[in-house]
Amino acid sequence: MSDMIGDDNPKKDLVSAFEDSRYFNDLIIDAANQGQSDVIIEILGRDHFLLDPTRRIGKDNILMYAIKNDWDDLIDALLECPDNTVKKLVEFHYQHNYQTHSPITVAIDKDKASAVKKIVKTGLSTFADSATIARIGNKSLETVKAFSWNEERINDCYLSRNVGWDTVVIENTVTHALENKKWDNAKFLVQHPAFNPFYNRSSRSYEPYKKARWLARNNPEAKEIADLILKRIEELRPEKARKLKRGWLGTGLGAHKLG
Repeated sequence: MSDMIGDDNPKKDLVSAFEDSRYFNDLIIDAANQGQSDVIIEILGRDHFLLDPTRRIGKDNILMYAIKNDWDDLIDALLECPDNTVKKLVEFHYQHNYQTHSPITVAIDKDKASAVKKIVKTGLSTFADSATIARIGNKSLETVKAFSWNEERINDCYLSRNVGWDTVVIENTVTHALENKKWDNAKFLVQHPAFNPFYNRSSRSYEPYKKARWLARNNPEAKEIADLILKRIEELRPEKARKLKRGWLGTGLGAHKLG
C-alpha cells in the first residue's frame, strides 16, 4: 500500500507544506490590512514558503498594495521572489471604469519613480491604459525617465480633458507635459529616440510642435522645446521642416527661426 499516509510518507509532507503555505498566505492578507509590512517580509523569508501571487486585497494584489502604502522594503522583498511569482505579481492587471489597474499604473499615479524603475527593471510586460501613460507627462522628471518608452507610448497615447462645458482637449504625453509647463519632462521626451511627430496619426503630426510654438509666445522654455521638435522634423522630413521655417504649412504660427 504505497499510497498509505504515514509519518514518513512524502505525500503527508506535501499536504502539510500546502496547509502551511495557505495559512501564511492568509496571514499576509491580515498583516497587510493591519499595516504590518514587517510581518509580511518576515513570512516571505521563511524556508519553503511560497507566496500565492493571485491573492487580492480588495481588487489589488500585494505588490500594488505595497506601492500604494509606500512599503519600499516590501516592494523589494516581493520582487526578489521566484521568477514565476514575480511575473504574476508584475503582470497582474484588471479593468475598471475603462482604465487599466496594475502595479505600474499604481506607481505612475503615485508618482513613485523608484517603484516604476524597479518594475521596469524586471523586463516583464507592464499593462497601462493610454490615458495613464499620457499623464506621465505631468509627473516628476524622475518618473518620466524611469518609465519604459517606445514609439507608441510617447507619440500615440492620448487622454481627453474637459475644458468648460462643451470642449474636450485631446493630449498625448508630450502635449500634456507642455500644457502643465513641465518643461524638463517635455525636453526629455522630444529628445528621446522614440519620439516621432509623424508616428501613426498624420492628422495629429504637428500637435506637440504647435503646442510648443503657441506656448513660446510667453514662455522661453517652450521656444527651446519647439526648436528641438523642429530639428527632429528636419531629421525625418526635411521638406516639412523647410516649410515650417518659412511659415508655409498653414499652422497660423508664422515663420520659425531657430535659436
